[in-house]
Amino acid sequence: MDQKRIRELEQKISTDYGNTTGVAVLKEGKLVYEKYFKGCTRESQVHVYSVTKSIISILIGIAVDRGYIQSVDQKVLDFAAENGGFTLERDPMKAAENADVIFTDVWASMGQEGEAEQRRAAFAGIYQVNEKLLGAANEGCMVQHCLPAHRGEEITAEVLEAHAAEIFDEAENRLHAQKAVMVALLKE
Repeated sequence: MDQKRIRELEQKISTDYGNTTGVAVLKEGKLVYEKYFKGCTRESQVHVYSVTKSIISILIGIAVDRGYIQSVDQKVLDFAAENGGFTLERDPMKAAENADVIFTDVWASMGQEGEAEQRRAAFAGIYQVNEKLLGAANEGCMVQHCLPAHRGEEITAEVLEAHAAEIFDEAENRLHAQKAVMVALLKE
């Protein structure tokens, strides 16, 4: 990677993206760039780190239960055991118990359009962020969605609207991280 361009990227992150604590770039499975900002290190436990454990517990539980992931890499489970706060649940209500944040995503992502109907049939009525699910979470639970959302499928319109500010903030934060990576990669 071009060191001049790397310095430009680091300067841009430092001055314009105050909420970015670190960037890691993998190329062909190898770490080619890793840098931390705002005094953070690889070991720093920032807010997104704790939220990620919640995401993993809910999404892995759903995927494993429905057969869309054949197995869970043991390293993920080892990490979870060592760092606490992680549960592998198949029941969305149990996964949501005492949650401070609930993440969701579409049932069929880009590239999975051919499976959309099958996934709708498998997930409908079971895996949806709705008022009942939020009732199991802590009061004031935050809801996140990386967008675009399919109202009435993975999230109800009511929950999406009630948590729109949080959801759009999350989508915006992801945009900034993606722009930083693209700046670094496109300048090569």
